[in-house]
Amino acid sequence: MNKFVLVLLAILGGMETIFYITSPIILGALWITISGIESWANYLLFGICLVATVFRSIKVGFLKN
Repeated sequence: MNKFVLVLLAILGGMETIFYITSPIILGALWITISGIESWANYLLFGICLVATVFRSIKVGFLKN
């Protein structure tokens, strides 16, 4: 495999990892933008999104080992 393809695959892999980690926060922010913060359920949803992001980042960190 030549170096160009290897660099391209590394960049695509990094972009996929960033999207994998940040997708719960993006979805939670979109939901709060659409519905607003009016009830406790929206706070709960945003909290779940934060926990999912932390879990995914820890999971990706442990994949290195």
